[in-house]
Amino acid sequence: MNRPSGRARGAAAEGWVREAVAALVLGDGATARVAAERLSGGGGWDAALACAAEWGLATRLHARLDAAMRPPAHVLAALRAEALRGTLRSRHVVERGAQVLAGLREGGIDALAIKGVGTIAALGTRAAARTTNDLDLVVRERDEAAARALLRERGYRELDPAYERHMRAIALSPQLHNLARTLRKDELEVDLHWRFGPNPPPALAAERLIARAVEVPAGAGTIRAAHPVDAVLIAVHHALRSSFAPENALRDLCDLALWWEDGRVPAALPELLDAARNAGLATSLLAAWACVLRRDPEHALGRGHACLAGSLARPQRAEALLLERHFEDVLRHGSPARFTLEVFAPRLYARWALGTLTRARRGAPPEPNTAPHGGEEAELRQSPRRSLSKRIANLPLRAWRVARELTRLRSLTSYRAVAQAQSRFH
Repeated sequence: MNRPSGRARGAAAEGWVREAVAALVLGDGATARVAAERLSGGGGWDAALACAAEWGLATRLHARLDAAMRPPAHVLAALRAEALRGTLRSRHVVERGAQVLAGLREGGIDALAIKGVGTIAALGTRAAARTTNDLDLVVRERDEAAARALLRERGYRELDPAYERHMRAIALSPQLHNLARTLRKDELEVDLHWRFGPNPPPALAAERLIARAVEVPAGAGTIRAAHPVDAVLIAVHHALRSSFAPENALRDLCDLALWWEDGRVPAALPELLDAARNAGLATSLLAAWACVLRRDPEHALGRGHACLAGSLARPQRAEALLLERHFEDVLRHGSPARFTLEVFAPRLYARWALGTLTRARRGAPPEPNTAPHGGEEAELRQSPRRSLSKRIANLPLRAWRVARELTRLRSLTSYRAVAQAQSRFH
């Protein structure tokens, strides 16, 4: 199957197409069928396929289609091929992940799989439609250098920029970034994490996550994956870290629904709610659950939503509502410019600006631009620097875009809520 054209891809798809994709992958039968009818009536199936493929949701979309939805034959065939490709790729990543974890263990390094590989292995057949393209691992902070060295010995190459420069860029960034490093061998990328945000809460400390990890089957062997409660917190943290951008957050929302359906999270609900409150993630969890319930009102996680909402004060419930609104607005209108959100985190942006000016005075090269890596990890990666004249010429366009976004008065309070929720980790 040829990749969809850039004109129809993910973020470039029209808002109603993105909303339809969200309804199809998260909604109950009635909601999904309404979305399918809208795609059929508006000729949006090709754009929806491109969107789902780019966002890593093609396999889930294919699994949730039924005969009443009637996508065009060519779309169904392409979706089936994309789903098969995603499933085979994920199986390969899980198998390679088990080998990487075994190698780390042989080298005396404790590690666990999170996100895609961890979810697929821990949920088994329930996560049959969950796909992943890379391996996310957590190691203790004191082990990160040894883990990187061991992987390099086994043929993995650390991606640019240079390690010291990368860490400085993360430290200066006004965005919410994990301390992490990406290594690649052949077609497999390993994202090695050792700190969740600049100032992680105890519930997300790597030491604690590793101590609570569970052993789960993976192919012919086993891997260590995050405890179900920790897996939920990591998914919510990831959604918040991406500012609830749907190209990242929709997978997290699907994971939250799967974890609830598995049964282990409802059984540990008091523990989860305490951990979410103590970790500063309670409002983000409430918002994420609300986004699922908006499309599937009868989903069983409604019990968790009600319990969490009942335990929060009115200002926290109000913040959760704003975070939910932000997700829905971004789904409808597209992601705001990076600086639009940073307007509402002036202390963090000032730190970045001061660090950049200090480096410039010392004659140090500029840090790499801040950009999500592959739509997954919010890594700071090297990107080509445009000439000063081009950057200056682009300023009016950037300023106009930010000004236009700030005129959406409804969005201002939700931008502030996202910045406030993220700032708890700085």
